[in-house]
Amino acid sequence: MALHQHSPEQMLIWSQQATPADWGRVVPDVFATAQQGDEHAVSLLQQTATDIVQMVQPLLARSHGKLALMGGLAVPIQPWLPADIAAQLVSPQGDALSGALRLASQFSQQPA
Repeated sequence: MALHQHSPEQMLIWSQQATPADWGRVVPDVFATAQQGDEHAVSLLQQTATDIVQMVQPLLARSHGKLALMGGLAVPIQPWLPADIAAQLVSPQGDALSGALRLASQFSQQPA
């Protein structure tokens, strides 16, 4: 809230106009605040971990049991994930573009 002069109205306006980069700049503060025991930051990170689990469970059910998280949250969110999900994490073998190109190559080689 200090970034917004402790004004909920200013924070709301900011949140409606914030770009992904703007959000990315506050992420380290959320993790640091959670480490200090702030209940709101802890709740936010717990919800983020829950959301990730909901997204990856269907993927893991259809895959070979390995999962690579990418992006700025990939490393700091790992301690917040359930142990069974964290145990399946592997390092990414490339970036999102290289993954998209790999998938496109696989699909283009399949018979019609």
